[in-house]
Amino acid sequence: MNVCISNAQNISGRWIGKRTSGASLTLDIQQCKDSIFGTAYIIFPEEIGSANVAFSGNIQNGILEYETTKILEQNVDSAVLLCLVTGRDILKIKKRKQILEGACISIDKKEPCFNLSCIERYEKKMEFTFHKNLFLNKKVLIVDTIWASQDSLDIKVWDNLKEDGDIVSIYLNEQNVLEKYMLKHQQKTIKLACTKTYNNIVFYAHNVGSEAPNTASIGIYQNGKLLKEIVLKSDAEKSESFVILRSN
Repeated sequence: MNVCISNAQNISGRWIGKRTSGASLTLDIQQCKDSIFGTAYIIFPEEIGSANVAFSGNIQNGILEYETTKILEQNVDSAVLLCLVTGRDILKIKKRKQILEGACISIDKKEPCFNLSCIERYEKKMEFTFHKNLFLNKKVLIVDTIWASQDSLDIKVWDNLKEDGDIVSIYLNEQNVLEKYMLKHQQKTIKLACTKTYNNIVFYAHNVGSEAPNTASIGIYQNGKLLKEIVLKSDAEKSESFVILRSN
């Protein structure tokens, strides 16, 4: 699957959600620049049946607008009429997951579809596989996304709690940029070259110090200006990370 990212938040992947109509949906979304397309698998309530539909649309400034375009497959009670819809969802990023939340309304001209509307909410857990051997059997969770207009950035890392011997390594796009560093109250500055559009920064915890979990505070700077400050927590089962998206 080839995905090209522009100034829109990347939402490619599988989303799980529901509508207030009672239907459960699984969305498989592909994004190319600001355009999105994909399929939705719908399970209707009360054993009515299920269906697959195609949809397309666009996402700009965190707002997804889409329209279902075709019924690909349906297995529903003959008394039920499927209605194509248009929707408008707002993208929210919360710790460890993305959320699409909004409303949809029927665009069919058939009488049973008039005024059909619902509230919908979908979630996508931001987890991916890191290929370094030390990450085997450990989850990597994306907890935040930061936009940057330049590829040259500074990150400052420190322990803003108790200095308890936390040791971390930092990886940028699977390349080590800081190895086995013991966190201190004093900030450590690292220069990053985020040459890709989509850049993963992962913190690996080599231990949990005297008090679990291993906690690191991070400031992301561009031209000396703070873009964002976040806290990452990692332990023996998971590593937390964040994404830097490059915009032109």
